[in-house]
Amino acid sequence: MFVSYGFVAAEARKLARRTQAALEAYGANFDVPAILEREYDLAEARCRRNGWCRQLEKLPIERAWLAANRAVF
Repeated sequence: MFVSYGFVAAEARKLARRTQAALEAYGANFDVPAILEREYDLAEARCRRNGWCRQLEKLPIERAWLAANRAVF
């Protein structure tokens, strides 16, 4: 969630490479899109529960970015 996909001025492939490089440090393969989808769902639930409207407004942008760029992962 802290990468802010869809909000930074960077090429999708570059963001994906950075993400993969960071995750490689953990020594395992990760399904990044699946993890992001799950985290977006959890974040949405937290935002709704706590009334965090500003953060909730960002989620559709991040979800749309992921849908458009899923293949780069």
